[in-house]
Amino acid sequence: MAHRWTKSKSPEEQRLDALHRYGISYQSPERSFDLLAGGLAKLYSTPFALVTFMDAKHQYVKAASGLEMQTIALASSFCQYLLTSTGALIIGDATQDERVMALSVVTGLPGIRFYAGAPIWSSDGFQIGSVCVLDTVSRDPETVDPSYLLHFAHMAQAVLEHRQGGNQGVLTFQSYQQRRAEEVKAGGGRTS
Repeated sequence: MAHRWTKSKSPEEQRLDALHRYGISYQSPERSFDLLAGGLAKLYSTPFALVTFMDAKHQYVKAASGLEMQTIALASSFCQYLLTSTGALIIGDATQDERVMALSVVTGLPGIRFYAGAPIWSSDGFQIGSVCVLDTVSRDPETVDPSYLLHFAHMAQAVLEHRQGGNQGVLTFQSYQQRRAEEVKAGGGRTS
């Protein structure tokens, strides 16, 4: 009797599978994500805010406030560090952080100094994207509340899940609250 051996997928392959299951079109804007980016920029009083999704080599900008960009090489991105993070990442002065000080967006235009971001999770627990805010002025990280970033990341996940579930209607605050309550009750929801 012959045995059929299958190679198990690496965590990165599983993460990419999770990303692709959502069928995100990177070229077409979606109002839900545009609203998230605009809300983040206003809430944090930053000139730039992004909602992005990351494959193996690129970060795709799904929605942006204040920046005109569609794709960033993942290796040139602040958000690459969210792929291994369980929470928010806040960098008060990018010129002083060894991880990002050599990035072209720091050394050249637009001269990013401040970054704060949180991962967007897939329903099966993979970091597939990010919500973030950026500024050309440094900020004290202690004055930045990461809970709003995490909340916006949860909202982006809820938009994805709502859309994937075949719901063509509007995602309301009530449907979002109901979904989060069900996830927490089932023990699978993140409450951070």
